[in-house]
Amino acid sequence: MPFSKLQTCLLCHDVQTDSVCSGCLADLRELFSDADNCCPKCAQFSVGGAVCGHCQKHPPPYAHLWACAEYAAPLPALLHAWKHSGQRGLSAVFVRMMRENPPPWLHGTAFDAVLAMPLARSRRMARGFNQCDTLAQEITRRYKIPTMPHDSVFRVPKPPQSTLDAAARTKNIENVFRVRTDVKNRKVLIIDDVATTAATISELARTLLQSGACAVSAFVVTRNK
Repeated sequence: MPFSKLQTCLLCHDVQTDSVCSGCLADLRELFSDADNCCPKCAQFSVGGAVCGHCQKHPPPYAHLWACAEYAAPLPALLHAWKHSGQRGLSAVFVRMMRENPPPWLHGTAFDAVLAMPLARSRRMARGFNQCDTLAQEITRRYKIPTMPHDSVFRVPKPPQSTLDAAARTKNIENVFRVRTDVKNRKVLIIDDVATTAATISELARTLLQSGACAVSAFVVTRNK
């Protein structure tokens, strides 16, 4: 095997031939969501994959929400390192997860556009990148769905959702998005790294629908349940 094809596993750092070794990949697969036991509306546990009681009583604005995996170790630490410690190479881990455990409805829905969850301009500049851009680009490459430019939706600067409790998250995110492109009659797929209360996804979906989109769904790496 040529030496040039060897690399270091991003998780265990063993030298092998892929960005994630077979052992670490097997560990990540243990966290993968199972469509037969997830509500298709909120990605929370639901026997038989039925729409859960909460979503029946309080339907979200988006048609579907799928999370690749449970928010459990090592994902929280990896996500933090990816977003806040400049370890951009970790994007390969999350891209691999999205590739291996996509939404069961993705192949059967004709989406018109992929939208990476927008960052406020100040946060994008401070971080140097929007981590969701890489994930959206993978969906575009794999499923041939055009990615919307990052300035298609403007996000008003507000305190980070991660610093707030559930009630404050809902209030904080109200009216935070401004759509700057034509989405009339388009089916939009939102891509995000992690959903906790899904308040941000709900607000973005609501804004897109108010701007003329005919349907919105969301695909995230992990859901913090």
